[in-house]
Amino acid sequence: MQEKIFNLTDILAAIKNKWKTITIIVLLALATATITLFIIPKKYKAQCVSIVQNPLMADKAKLFNSNIQNLYSILGNGDDLDVVYNLSKLDIIYYQLVDEFNLINYYNIEGKTLEIKRRKALLALQDDLKITKSEINLLKVVVYATDAAFAAKLANRTTALIQYLQEDVWKKNYELIHDHLIISIDKMEKQIITISDTLRSTQTSDDNKLLLLNKRQTLLDEIQKYRKEALESQLMIETVPPALLIIDKSIPSTNVVKPDKLLTLITVFFIALVFAILLALIIERKKTNA
Repeated sequence: MQEKIFNLTDILAAIKNKWKTITIIVLLALATATITLFIIPKKYKAQCVSIVQNPLMADKAKLFNSNIQNLYSILGNGDDLDVVYNLSKLDIIYYQLVDEFNLINYYNIEGKTLEIKRRKALLALQDDLKITKSEINLLKVVVYATDAAFAAKLANRTTALIQYLQEDVWKKNYELIHDHLIISIDKMEKQIITISDTLRSTQTSDDNKLLLLNKRQTLLDEIQKYRKEALESQLMIETVPPALLIIDKSIPSTNVVKPDKLLTLITVFFIALVFAILLALIIERKKTNA
């Protein structure tokens, strides 16, 4: 025979008969939670908020073409934010923070090798450091730490590393272009020297001399153009614009955010209450069936 399920009458009866037991269980749970809240380390929250810069601001056309300068928007869009956000998730940033802030000691990490310790510190850092993006294209770096000043410093440094990583991508792109231009210029200069040597030869016919002269002039024009582009690329390497515009730099907070004592106690209260009532119902059911 299938036993009947608990109904409202059963619950009210169990509460009435076992209210002392229920009260004791709830009070014990609250007391345990209160003691635990005072024992566990308090954590402060630090937040650094920034806006992604339009990557077209790093385009040399923005600097050297006056006709299209006004067509560029300073702020990036959602796609630009996604690029920076994905870069921010790379382990290179977390490892840099682990080493700079000596987080192995901060988290009291133990391990057989340094690499194991660094990896464990990275995982611990990921629990305390959250990087998010908002619907209005804001990049937020949030840090929780037991020291307010340390949390603020870590949040600001994380943002700076993300910014540097994006700017380094732009810089390396122009360095690659610059290097290719220099190589091309070198090749063309060697070709010009070869042509000039050929022109001085008495065995070169007049028709060939005319062709060589035209080719040399073309190379000279190309070299002039490439040198101009190389100078522009070099200038862009030296003047990479900021990838992020920081609108809210983190400062040490005076408010403890973790643990949230009120929310924790309320949660513990309801969980303990439900558990105590269920326990009372089970006890009452066993008495009834006995």
